[in-house]
Amino acid sequence: MTLLVGLTGCGLLFSVAACTHVSPVDEPLAYISTTPPPEVWVIRKHNDSTYRITQPRLQGDTLIGFALPGPGSPMIQYEEIPLNDVRQMRAKQPDPARTVALVGGVTGVVVFSYTELVGGSGNGAPIPPGSPGHDCDFDDIIGC
Repeated sequence: MTLLVGLTGCGLLFSVAACTHVSPVDEPLAYISTTPPPEVWVIRKHNDSTYRITQPRLQGDTLIGFALPGPGSPMIQYEEIPLNDVRQMRAKQPDPARTVALVGGVTGVVVFSYTELVGGSGNGAPIPPGSPGHDCDFDDIIGC
């Protein structure tokens, strides 16, 4: 039983950490300055191409980092993108609605599993001591 609770707790911890979604960043300058993300997606104004930038940092008014390979570019490349050339920036951000849904679902599974493993509500007819199917526990030892 403790193994089930432990595994469920670990699964819940990893799942909650994964409750994010990629969404647009309203203020790229403030976002990168206050919350340095591991990666961002940038759409540039001058050519409408999307760059997936890892280790993004600001150097003045320029976003610097490493563009991950995409179609047509087989290698990781160092990129410098002026913020005035950024049409849109997207980043992974927490999603509270997904987190609540996941926690509710996992809680439901745990409660259901617990009730099924521990036993039902005890509404069945009692089995008299000495009958087939009766488990003698410490309290019944004299009657068996």
